[in-house]
Amino acid sequence: MNMKKWFFLLCLCLVLAGCSAGAGVDRVHNGAVSAEDAMAGKEEAETAAHAENAEAGAGGQGTAEPASEGEEPAGSLQPIHTEDVISFLEKFEPELTFTSMEQEEAESYGELLKDRYEITGRKTKEGFGYVTAVLKDGREPLGNWAFVGVDDFIVAEEWNDKNQNFEKVGTFPELTAVYQGDGNRVLYLQPQDYVMPDELQQAFYYQYCSGTEGPLRLQDMVDRGVRFSPPDNGAYLSVERFEDGNYYIEYVPLTAEEEREIIESDEVIDPVLYGNYGIQFYVSEDTYEKGEIQEGRITEPALAIAEERCRFQTEDPSEIHDLVKAELKMKLREYDSGRNVISKEWEESETLSSPADLEVLETILASSEPAYEGECPYTAILTLTRKDGREIVLQLASDSCDGFIMGSHGFYSPGMEKTKRFWELFPIMRENTGWAEKQS
Repeated sequence: MNMKKWFFLLCLCLVLAGCSAGAGVDRVHNGAVSAEDAMAGKEEAETAAHAENAEAGAGGQGTAEPASEGEEPAGSLQPIHTEDVISFLEKFEPELTFTSMEQEEAESYGELLKDRYEITGRKTKEGFGYVTAVLKDGREPLGNWAFVGVDDFIVAEEWNDKNQNFEKVGTFPELTAVYQGDGNRVLYLQPQDYVMPDELQQAFYYQYCSGTEGPLRLQDMVDRGVRFSPPDNGAYLSVERFEDGNYYIEYVPLTAEEEREIIESDEVIDPVLYGNYGIQFYVSEDTYEKGEIQEGRITEPALAIAEERCRFQTEDPSEIHDLVKAELKMKLREYDSGRNVISKEWEESETLSSPADLEVLETILASSEPAYEGECPYTAILTLTRKDGREIVLQLASDSCDGFIMGSHGFYSPGMEKTKRFWELFPIMRENTGWAEKQS
């Protein structure tokens, strides 16, 4: 197995993430989220991709709304079968050969669940493994359960409406993560004794834990021939991009011919255009061992592949001119902190059309300089409309940072003073950002 892939997956066995039926995440990443963030209902997408305070060994969490009296649980019209779940998931790790765990071992990872769920474990000789728990016929799924990381194991808690708090149900000492899918009718359990098969786990998340949008996103990736994790063999591109306030990272397997074209091309792309690490090129092990070239340069063929397979876009601030309209939008949410679910979700916007204000906006944005990403949530979407009808979309930091993204991964900053002036142009939207306090 490719050593880069092995190291990548070893890191992932400490990933903390959770999911619940009908609730998706805005930022998909390979980083970790602390148990404290999970309990607070924070979206892992927007804040944790570069978090350094995640607790190693803690697990994911999720809650599901119970069915109202007289209603069927979510998704109950289509029964879930263990063999279908396994067959579906293992298509995403074709280079790994899974066999069944002994039933006693599999059930040891989900002892609290086995009366209600069918527990099945799968493993490989390389040390990868996972366990599924599928609801048995005639049984009710878990209600308001949450799985949270405590020290280096998982604790199951259940929400008590009467007391308005979570009460401990039990512990899962051998697990590092639990993913709750399809109204808690199917669960993914990650044993600490096995390496997490990341591509498979991500497939579970999108298929069962992300509402109606997740399976569409998953199929889209399959159609484009990209992955959630690096391929085991061969050269590949790592492509990071922001789209509509969401962050994505995808891996594009390369043929030997594509690798050669990237290496031999003399058309080197300015790193500013793809945000330094927005596109990264990793050669195959054969090429690396021969010492012919090491990872590094992004040339025109690499950019073309990222554009075609990952919808990667490049823009430059010089394109910001002759504006006739600027619309700023933000998606906002409120959480029911007790049950850890979104209680309200809405969108707010503000439009700038005054020629004088648009001229100021042009000056601020067009004079911006290349910058680095930082740990900012780029969730404010600014759509600029030029006189010629072209629209340019920027994604702005919605905290108190002073940066924005052009294209998919180009980071720019006008500086703190000009950013302050920017938010003065959008006083209503400013109240949803960290700049509101700076103005008071």
